Amino acid sequence: MPFVDVSSLRVIERLPGWHGRYFHSQSMTFAHYDFVRGSSIHEHFHPQEEVYEVIEGELELTIDGVAQIARPGLVAIVPAGFVTRSRPSPTVGQSSSIIRCGPISTSGTHFADCISKRQNRIALEEVCPCALTAKPN
Repeated sequence: MPFVDVSSLRVIERLPGWHGRYFHSQSMTFAHYDFVRGSSIHEHFHPQEEVYEVIEGELELTIDGVAQIARPGLVAIVPAGFVTRSRPSPTVGQSSSIIRCGPISTSGTHFADCISKRQNRIALEEVCPCALTAKPN
């Protein structure tokens, strides 16, 4: 799989206003997101490192309590285990970003290991088209 046509992947609305396309390389998970103003992802953390790269618009990222606006040309690196929260900048309409996560978890998909502050898990079939089974808590 040296080339992936991301536009051909199924779009999944993970949370209201967060539309993603997902795929995996041998060692990483990739999420291509389009977000609408007013949407957000609650505080959560992952056992893997995440790298956010905004390709259009602006994204407000809070990493371990520190908020900053990410825009094209600015990459945000979230260390493994750090609490993060994200939302499109309130001053910009639609935004797009690429999120890289790695290494892939032992369960085979990064999103299977997503643990929110509220200890909720998102059903895999709602998040990742590569998921084979779903066991939401």
